Amino acid sequence: GFLKASIAFMSDNGAAGEAGSDDVPENRTTCQEELGQGPTQNRGCTDCWCLLVLLGAWGAFAFVTLLGFADGNSAKLYLPRDFSGGFCDTEKNWGTGWNTKGKTKQSFTMNISATTDLIVKQFMCSTPVRNLMAPNSGTGLLAPGDQQFGYLCSCCLVPCASCSGSLQVGGDLSPTNIRNTIQGKLQELTGLTNPANLYSANGNNGNTFVDMWGSVALYFNEVCLDTCNTNFASVRDGDHREYVFDMSKDNPMAYAYEKLKSVPISALSQPDAAMVDELQKVIKQDFTFKALPASVCPYAASRCIPMPGIEFEEVAAGHCQFKMTADVTKGIGEAASAVFTSLGSESLASGLGETFGKWVGDFLRSIDAFIAVIFCSFIIGFLYLILMRFSVGVCVWLSILLIFVVLTFGGALCWVRSVQCNGAPLFDTAQQVGVASMVTIGSQLSGEASDESISSDGTDYRGAQQFTKSGDRCQEWGTASG
Repeated sequence: GFLKASIAFMSDNGAAGEAGSDDVPENRTTCQEELGQGPTQNRGCTDCWCLLVLLGAWGAFAFVTLLGFADGNSAKLYLPRDFSGGFCDTEKNWGTGWNTKGKTKQSFTMNISATTDLIVKQFMCSTPVRNLMAPNSGTGLLAPGDQQFGYLCSCCLVPCASCSGSLQVGGDLSPTNIRNTIQGKLQELTGLTNPANLYSANGNNGNTFVDMWGSVALYFNEVCLDTCNTNFASVRDGDHREYVFDMSKDNPMAYAYEKLKSVPISALSQPDAAMVDELQKVIKQDFTFKALPASVCPYAASRCIPMPGIEFEEVAAGHCQFKMTADVTKGIGEAASAVFTSLGSESLASGLGETFGKWVGDFLRSIDAFIAVIFCSFIIGFLYLILMRFSVGVCVWLSILLIFVVLTFGGALCWVRSVQCNGAPLFDTAQQVGVASMVTIGSQLSGEASDESISSDGTDYRGAQQFTKSGDRCQEWGTASG
């Protein structure tokens, strides 16, 4: 019967639709015809307030962008940087204080600590200096114990954890040749002789500055200068600052070096006084370097010492590249000069890509861990979705219940805190409030009137209280014995 009624109903509706089709205006189309031609053309905006939100978001983005341009420096995206991470051509560098405004080129100066490392170690670890600092017998310039052991350990003259063998510094020195040997090496490094000798294996420094080109980042500082044409000739022929070598404080040899440099000659006896006087002349005269003036190099003098025999030329975007001077090229040959500059450029380029390469290498070494994490994340996420499908109702009602419990206990806590006496424990106050509430409710339900007055020690009390404030039940009136 139901099926017949349904068929009849559908037939009637169909007939009515056909009969009423003449009532549709000729200039209108049916819904099926509109959908058959794609989305309708007669459309309008709905939820117009969303347009206001979108325009507001665009306005906020534009405001933040303009604010960044006003207070920031977009040029930092491409400006060269110096050894401290500061930007070239920037008046204020955060964290360093160097003012490099107008210094648009990234050039290089000598890293005084690295270039003098072997010379200083050969000087400080020589027999004449050791006999002054930590003699086998008698009193030295350093106190016995930690001071002497620290000096001997820094020179690897005694077994210690920081040494795997004796230092290879070019041999020991004697009292008769120590000044001439150190002076000859430093004269090459300070540019007092033909700069070609510095880059020759036959020079006083041997292969030290021949082998440095594979790791130029260790021997040079990146500095911001106004031109790539600034080099050693700038201090040789013009204004300059002077810098007397000062060992960095974190060098384990620094204390002994400062002691030798500053000890008064008058406080020593012969022959130590004569030896110390000779060594101090080496420090104060031969360890003196010419540095670029502050107007040219806006850093400390120790960071502005140009390397003899090296010029620079601009390659791109304010970056300077190594170039040997004509004197060096003539002395060691064009082929050797080309090899040195090529090795230096390659060393710098490899240093720039070292960080990214290390990231890629670390990723490749841990690729198995990445795959395992991705797989586990997929499985855990899939199981989580399945569990949520069957437990979403429980989670919702449990959340509602927990919110109700939190609000209830929070309100009760606020109520208890409102009547808590100063210094009274919170749980004791809660117990007393609970007991008082129950007694009050009981009295209201019983409807009994009582006199709750009390005086003195309470022996005259005849009220309706049945519990103490701690919850103990009171004894009934008239049941006490004796």
